[in-house]
Amino acid sequence: MSIKLKRHGKHIIKKEISKFEEYLGHSLPKDYRKFLFRYNGGVPESNEFYVPGLNNSSAVDRFLSIEGIIHNIKLLGNQILDNVLPIADSPCGDMLCMSIGGENYGKIYFWVHDMDIGDEELPSWKNMFLLADSFDEFMKKKLKKFDPNSIDYDSVQLEEVWLDPEFFEKIKRSALVPKKEDRSSSDSQEGYIELDDKAKKWFLENKNASKEQYEAFLMNNKHTSDKK
Repeated sequence: MSIKLKRHGKHIIKKEISKFEEYLGHSLPKDYRKFLFRYNGGVPESNEFYVPGLNNSSAVDRFLSIEGIIHNIKLLGNQILDNVLPIADSPCGDMLCMSIGGENYGKIYFWVHDMDIGDEELPSWKNMFLLADSFDEFMKKKLKKFDPNSIDYDSVQLEEVWLDPEFFEKIKRSALVPKKEDRSSSDSQEGYIELDDKAKKWFLENKNASKEQYEAFLMNNKHTSDKK
């Protein structure tokens, strides 16, 4: 597994994984079992993936811990298929899932929670989209780092720009304290992001700018070039 995690779940012992498998009534694929033992869930540094069946991309917000998986199994009930395990959160209520039974054993799917599947009753395979044949394949070959420059849209489509307040402060801090030697020793590297020259220049000229003013700057320039 080449993907790094920014944060991971609490440490567990192999006996806890065995108890989890007893609860499920299925043995977990070896690659995923190894991931749970080592990390027990977590937040990946590279989190974007492409969904072929939707011709679109989504992201992993976080991989679930054993406790989180059990919680989601109870929460989702019969919304997802038997022998399908929710293993990660995605934006807007969708989830990354793994098949733990049958001919699809070990395969990774993207579950769209609110997809219109016509007259077919839930749960269904119609709102499940294959991503990879194994957890290892998904981690090594499917997860990518988000690239803002990969977004291709006509500028007239951009009607509004909104930034999370915490993310705005992170951008501002990165622009005004650009050099590592000037950063406080208490600040972690995660507290800074790489900005393009236009954004740096704007902040240096507008040191007391508000979040709303920077949103207007992004809107007027018809681009969001800051790298997450």
